[in-house]
Amino acid sequence: MRQMGRGMASVNLSGYKSILLVPCPYKEFICCKHYLNEQRAIVMKKTLLSILACPCCQGQIELKARETTENGEIISGTLQCLNCGAEFPIVEGVPCMLTGEQQIKPSEGFTEQWKYRFSGRFETNSLYGLNPTHRIEDVIAKFADPIQADEWILDAGCGSAEMTFAAAKSYPQAQIVGLELSEAVRLAAKEASSIPNLHFVQGDVTNPPFKQSTFSKVYSMGVLHHTSNTKAAFDAVSALVSEYGNLVIWLYPDPIECPANIPYYGIRDIVFMGMGHKLSPELRLWFVQFYTGIFLPFIIIAQSFGKEFYHFCQQYNFLVFDKQSLSEIYEATAFLDNLTLPEKFNALAFWIFDDVTPEFQFRHKKQEVINWFKANRFEEAHADTIGTYWGKRWH
Repeated sequence: MRQMGRGMASVNLSGYKSILLVPCPYKEFICCKHYLNEQRAIVMKKTLLSILACPCCQGQIELKARETTENGEIISGTLQCLNCGAEFPIVEGVPCMLTGEQQIKPSEGFTEQWKYRFSGRFETNSLYGLNPTHRIEDVIAKFADPIQADEWILDAGCGSAEMTFAAAKSYPQAQIVGLELSEAVRLAAKEASSIPNLHFVQGDVTNPPFKQSTFSKVYSMGVLHHTSNTKAAFDAVSALVSEYGNLVIWLYPDPIECPANIPYYGIRDIVFMGMGHKLSPELRLWFVQFYTGIFLPFIIIAQSFGKEFYHFCQQYNFLVFDKQSLSEIYEATAFLDNLTLPEKFNALAFWIFDDVTPEFQFRHKKQEVINWFKANRFEEAHADTIGTYWGKRWH
């Protein structure tokens, strides 16, 4: 990741208009037709100011200049750090808490992936093959404490934000914040104005623009391992969790501990030789769709065999893996049963594009990550066999 710098520069908004004329893949979460409505005010809610901090020095942030709507919410303006003087623009109602260098040349990251998704070129009725509401329910179930009124919850690396929207709609009593580095954050924010407890910030998980110990609950699903240093990103995100707060993350598991992931890793490491991020997005998409067509029949056969093998093991108590691991692997692939063949193709293509797109993709052993939790004062830390970790901070 680039080093943080001072000062404000113009934000690169190129490419936004080219993806506005798109169908609505998630009508219950993000209604894309509203992206065309120029009369719709996209605002930053004033309550968000209370938790923002300078990503450069953790200094206090104040609103320097603004344009407000009739109810006092903020459309555009400038935020300034009272300590180091760094300035951050509010663009289309989203505070851009990136540094000067990042603002001039924002990291491409997953931007193109989310653009393709909004344009309907990947799965449209699921997210990684699953319903976003079901995915957020699985995350919430890992929290040790129920969600309370007025508490702040962070989705660190929210991507296209379906889970963020699902959380805000399912828990209107809490304040939900989506943090995202890519330019896709503004697309998601265009619908957030109609949801009073939903906020979006453009920022970097390695230098999160929030006051420490702000959030009672934080989740980050499949993000931290795509930074240049997973542990450093974990430390930065975990510092945002309050006393007695909860943290849930998902990381790519070590292939020895989760052999089911070896074919998936092989696509990135062997087929694309770890260089997928160097291909142009369109060429990368073409190769991904080509390989998806080749691998899909094998995936379907393997999943069908795996299902029968799972039931056989359950019936006769024949275990190659321990029972919990076998059950988790089965549950992780069971979503394929509910998808049509075209949906399976689009979901798998999305998975593979997600696999080969980032520059970094680290895989971690379970005990290694558990030790990170303990080092950051999470005395209760748990893990499953497929990369999910959760814990509660006690002091």
